[in-house]
Amino acid sequence: MNKEANAKYTITIVEDSRIHAEWLNAELSDNNFSVLNIYQYGKEAILAIKASTPDLVILDFQLKDITGLEVAKKIKLFNSAIKIFMLTAHTEISIINRIITDKNIDALGIKSSPYFESNLISAILHICDGGTYLDPSLLGKLRE
Repeated sequence: MNKEANAKYTITIVEDSRIHAEWLNAELSDNNFSVLNIYQYGKEAILAIKASTPDLVILDFQLKDITGLEVAKKIKLFNSAIKIFMLTAHTEISIINRIITDKNIDALGIKSSPYFESNLISAILHICDGGTYLDPSLLGKLRE
């Protein structure tokens, strides 16, 4: 993987867990991505993202003020080119279905998945290049 090429992608993190946000920031920075900002609240993030227009928003499903789905919808209304990588700790099928059927979501990662850390960078590159991503741990869950 060419880490220098990753610098062309700008990313904003919207995550209410400081520990997860700091870990994401470190992983992305170590792989030479440009992290523009980190936000814990969805409403604050929407205003900032409108002004900064990152290539990708890594967005937690459950925020302190509004849901990640609401944030994604508002972002896509003002800039449909921004990619949305939704993260969640939830594995309930009803929540997974809400996320994967939402047309504003380009990717879904499960924080507790054994694939999360190992696939994070390749998933981000794939999404930034126009692809989609679904955490491999969800296949069995979706077939239940």
